[in-house]
Amino acid sequence: MSLDKLGGKGEELKAVWNKEPDNEEILDRWFSRFVRLRDSDENGFIKCCTCGRQKHWKDCHNGHYVKRGHQATRYDEKDCAAMCVYCNMKRNGEEQAHRLYINHKYGEGTAELLKLKGKAPFKMLPEEYEEKIKHYKEIVKSNPLYEDAKK
Repeated sequence: MSLDKLGGKGEELKAVWNKEPDNEEILDRWFSRFVRLRDSDENGFIKCCTCGRQKHWKDCHNGHYVKRGHQATRYDEKDCAAMCVYCNMKRNGEEQAHRLYINHKYGEGTAELLKLKGKAPFKMLPEEYEEKIKHYKEIVKSNPLYEDAKK
């Protein structure tokens, strides 16, 4: 269906689809790349943190233990791990397996602390977004796997 046949809503939808990404969207992209590259081996393959499947970093997701709607943990590196698309989308992030992974990697009780942190009110300032974007963008761009992916 073309946007012109939506009874005047086509222009509104075009405006939404064509809008410039905001700082949160930009940071989400760079942070996701960072996590997936961090968790990949020297050939760019990750092992899903919940099921163990091997996937290339470009073909997986950044899985959040505490759902990313909780701003206090959205960009917490301990809350995130490379996860296959199936586990993240079809199995709702495999929370139990993700909890075990976090506690094994960072120490017993870490997942519970992340859950508590996720409940805290939190709001980032525009300059904090810009600082984090710069930080993760530099790390990602310095990774040879990222450069190879662009070729």
